[in-house]
Formats: sequence, structure tokens, C-alpha cells
Amino acid sequence: LLWNSLRMYVRFKYNSELLKEICKRYGISTVISDGVVGLSRVADFQVLINHQLSFVSGNIAIPYPLRVFGEFDEIWVPDIEDRNGLSGLLGHPPGKKSKKVKYTGPVSRFKIPEWTQKNTEKNKIVIFISGPSPFPENLLKFLLKNTASIPCEEITVFSHVLPEKGIVKVKELKRYDEFFVIYELEKRDKMVKIVTGASDEFILAEVESACLIMASGGYSTIMDIACFPLPRILFPLSGQMEQTYLAKHLMERNFSLSLNIDDYEMVFGKEWWYEKLNKAREITIWHPSFVKGEIEFTEA
Repeated sequence: LLWNSLRMYVRFKYNSELLKEICKRYGISTVISDGVVGLSRVADFQVLINHQLSFVSGNIAIPYPLRVFGEFDEIWVPDIEDRNGLSGLLGHPPGKKSKKVKYTGPVSRFKIPEWTQKNTEKNKIVIFISGPSPFPENLLKFLLKNTASIPCEEITVFSHVLPEKGIVKVKELKRYDEFFVIYELEKRDKMVKIVTGASDEFILAEVESACLIMASGGYSTIMDIACFPLPRILFPLSGQMEQTYLAKHLMERNFSLSLNIDDYEMVFGKEWWYEKLNKAREITIWHPSFVKGEIEFTEA
């Protein structure tokens, strides 16, 4: 622990000195840090974007002293000011709010669409997979093993990783550029596509024709899928306290159903999946506890 703390201090010190030199060389007066803490004074005005202002365990939240984040003039929390927002206690520490903390509203790559849901009789599910390795690979493997049991006709998976060799066979269906590629699983009883590097327009078109969303439990992904008025299922990263808390908080507010998968080799039957999908459809409302409509999304 001591060695890791020393390494972090050295890294923060090095990054600060490097950024200070860049600011001086190019006359930069404002620095905005997207979740990177530990910055010393390098510019006239410094902002940290962060939704984790508390350590949360169960229903207990302990505020972090703001000085631990570094020398920032303001901290922007991508959530509404109400504690019933997406981040819950993570972004709304107990006690008096610091003047440094500003709530910007959730930030998404998508605008809330004028909803025109299409082809719902197709019974399609859209899945968003993200996060640090090996979680995306494990979740993708689990879902692909279960595609035969999931009660739908079509599945579209948006992922930055592809399945490991030997798990399933995929073939390239269409390539738009180096990153934006559509793959199809071979020898399946339903259409299963894996899409990497997709454009926002393509994602919106797929979601508009879907009846349910499944997704990893990271906060950025949660802000994105909150744009769509569809039933949602979240898969929090096992052992990751932030995602575990968010999944529980959002399920309590009827935002989504939470499924904790401890064994990614498991294959569940159709009855299990029917139960989970129906539960998600029963509990999910568009925006959790935002009954007054005070939520405002900011386009990223």
C-alpha cells in the first residue's frame, strides 16, 4: 500500500509538472480534467469532472475531502442536484454541499430523441458492453453463450472487443472504416450482430427498433442508455463497489433491473431469461424518480 501510494504521488507530480510546462508554453489558462485527480496548480482556472464524491458501502456514504482530488477551483458532477439522480450518494455526499461542486446534469453522446419506436414486433435486444479488461470480454462471452436462451429474434451487441477464438465463429458482414465494423455470428437460430466503433446515428437506428436494452454498469453507459425510454438490464462489474452501488440504487428507483453474474461460464435456460426480461419490463420507467421532469441532458 505504501509503495503504491508513493508511485501514485510520483506519477501525479510528474503529470502536473508536464502539464504546467504545456500550459506555460501555449498560454493555456483553463484546464478541465475528466476524472483524473491529483493535479497541482498548473493553470489559472482548474475544473475536475467527477461523479464520485463519496465512498459508498451499502447505505453508508462517507464524503471524500475535496483536497484529495487535487487543486481544483470547481468540481462538475454530471448529474442533477437532487440525490435521487443517476449517481445517488456517489455524487451527492451527505452534509453541506461545497461551493466548489456544480451539477451540470447528465452528459450523453445522445440527445433525448423524439421517440419513434419502429418494428417492435421484431423483438430485438440491443446490448452495450464497455469497461476495463477482462470484464467486457467476460460479459460478451457470457451473453453469447446465452443467445439461444434469450427470448428474442435479433440481438445487436455494441462492443469494443470481439469474442475470443474458439467461443463462437464470426464473419465480417459490413465494414464502414477501420473501426466501424459489423460482424455476424455464424450458425445461430437468430440474427446476432457484434458492432465495433459504431456511429451515433447507427446506434440510434438500432435502439429505435429494439424492445429492451442490456448494458454494462459504468456511469457513462448509464447516462447514455437513460436517453432511451426502453426497459433496461444492467450488469455491474463483480467486485466493483461503484457499479454495484449504482445498479442497486437505480433498481430501487425503477430505472433498470440489475443482474450480478459471478460465473461467466453459466448458461441459463429460457425460463430464467423470460423471468428477467419480464421483470425489467415491469419495473422500468424512463427516468428514475424524476417525476417533476427536472432532468436535463447536455449533449457531449
